[in-house]
Amino acid sequence: MKERLVDSYWHHYQRVKIRTSADSEETKRLTAALEATTGVTTTTTEDDVLAVGYDLREINFRAIRTIIIEHNLAPSENVGERIKRWLIEYKEAIRLEEQFVDYGWDAWVQDAYVSRYRLRRHGQRDDRLTNWRQYETSHQVENAKTDQPN
Repeated sequence: MKERLVDSYWHHYQRVKIRTSADSEETKRLTAALEATTGVTTTTTEDDVLAVGYDLREINFRAIRTIIIEHNLAPSENVGERIKRWLIEYKEAIRLEEQFVDYGWDAWVQDAYVSRYRLRRHGQRDDRLTNWRQYETSHQVENAKTDQPN
């Protein structure tokens, strides 16, 4: 079960518009090139839409778009489609960066706890303003006592 969840995390499926129909020779060459690419698991075409399934550990959406552009089948995109593509690429980049992080949520919580409760320069463990005020007033009183001549 755990192995299946890991695979679903890395397996992506995107639908991309292309300039030609599903029956054209250019589209057939493109699907053959994508199927020969490492990491691409499935390719299907319907009308002018290419559906690609791929494993993110081996190939990302940007590389797939590059292959489509090399075959001169990428249509002109409007602003909404470009934003959607950038968001997909950004999300995939974040997942790829997280792949090499060897610690997770537990370590982050521990780091936050340790940094929050370590001793501060005023001697208190807590960094709230009330403690700073108490430290400042007690420090001023101690300095006033030591500064007075006997």
